[in-house]
Amino acid sequence: MPDFLYFSFVTQTTVGYGDFSAAGGLGRALAAFEAMLGQLYLVTVVAHFDPAPAIWLNSLGISAVIGFALLLSVANEPARPANHWQTFRLFLMPFCVSSFSALIKGQGYMLIVPARALERYWSVGLCAAFVTMVLVLRAWRRHGTDTRLSGDRR
Repeated sequence: MPDFLYFSFVTQTTVGYGDFSAAGGLGRALAAFEAMLGQLYLVTVVAHFDPAPAIWLNSLGISAVIGFALLLSVANEPARPANHWQTFRLFLMPFCVSSFSALIKGQGYMLIVPARALERYWSVGLCAAFVTMVLVLRAWRRHGTDTRLSGDRR
């Protein structure tokens, strides 16, 4: 698999191994866009929730099979302490993909864009809230670091 596809997949699924990072403004913007696609999943689940157990049981089954395969694919790495969060994400990603595709079937989606305007507004709004939160936390963290550094100089 080419590096750019690998990076795209790792970013979109929020696995974020850290072996690659986006370079330049355009690369970072594309990586952020892919990461925000996860917000669309939440809007879709809320808007099209189906309590039918078959959807969720099928998604769990797919998640178990694909998640186990993904876990085996990273098991050949040098011995390191177990990363339970990474393992959780390896199983969560196929669950989200399969349940998303089941929920949007017949709903008029164009690729991943909802047909109903209200869902599009919620998607854009949640993405904007996410970006705002990241910027605020980044500024807060930078301010806290600057304060500690200036306090250490005294």
